[in-house]
Amino acid sequence: MKKVIVALNYNSMSAIEKTVFADKVISAMTGNTALPSPYPTVATLSATNANLKAAIAAASLGGINTTATEHEKEAVLERTLKAIAGYVEYEANNNEAIVLSSGYNVKQTAGKVIKGFNVTQGALSGTALLETKNIGNCSFVWALCLDPLSANAWEQQKITLQSKTTITGLTPGVKYWFRVALITKDGQQSWSDPYMLLVV
Repeated sequence: MKKVIVALNYNSMSAIEKTVFADKVISAMTGNTALPSPYPTVATLSATNANLKAAIAAASLGGINTTATEHEKEAVLERTLKAIAGYVEYEANNNEAIVLSSGYNVKQTAGKVIKGFNVTQGALSGTALLETKNIGNCSFVWALCLDPLSANAWEQQKITLQSKTTITGLTPGVKYWFRVALITKDGQQSWSDPYMLLVV
């Protein structure tokens, strides 16, 4: 079985980008039934994120002490995000959908990976056009789930040889999440990050 590892790719982000990423995790983890008891708690993450935002605002006015405080609060947020990532990885137990439902990404392993996945409105009402880059010598498996994103609600739609497809029969006015994965001679690869679309 392929081991699913939470990607800690926020390390290369700026302090402001880290607060945006933390907001994403807070939103995804709030009320997430697949991950009901995170430690540290979502409230703790919210508090450390708010502290960093306040420190960034103060540091923008200048001063050595305020900059030092910003770095300190940034380090606290990083530790909190890393700790919650550990909880997510443990509870997910190699279930990639659960990891993605947390707001974190999955660490990509060696092999072919999806790049440039995009979803747009289809030509007709109730349709969506899904497209990614054509890598060659592989097929594509497409899946969707209704909003809100749920680890157990993904439904496989089709497998194609082409790097784009149209999903039909969708309900206008409803938000859907979509994802795609490559199928190579080594089997199915990791799913792409999910992409949300409000269907018209």
